[in-house]
Amino acid sequence: MTGFIGALTGISSAQLGISEIGVSYPDASWGPPEGKIPIPGTPFIVVLRDILKYDYTIDDAITRFANTKRDCSM
Repeated sequence: MTGFIGALTGISSAQLGISEIGVSYPDASWGPPEGKIPIPGTPFIVVLRDILKYDYTIDDAITRFANTKRDCSM
């Protein structure tokens, strides 16, 4: 099984800041049932990176969250 270990936190030149925390109590939206192929989507960590890299306002960031097909609930 492939996984990710790491963290992303930062502030952009547009003064947008982000950070992430892990899931302590994942629910059904966290991922597919064991043995099932995951639904294609953008990983949470990549959405956060894109906010720092591409967005200029909090409205831009909220729109990105709302419109990105994600691989799990955020």
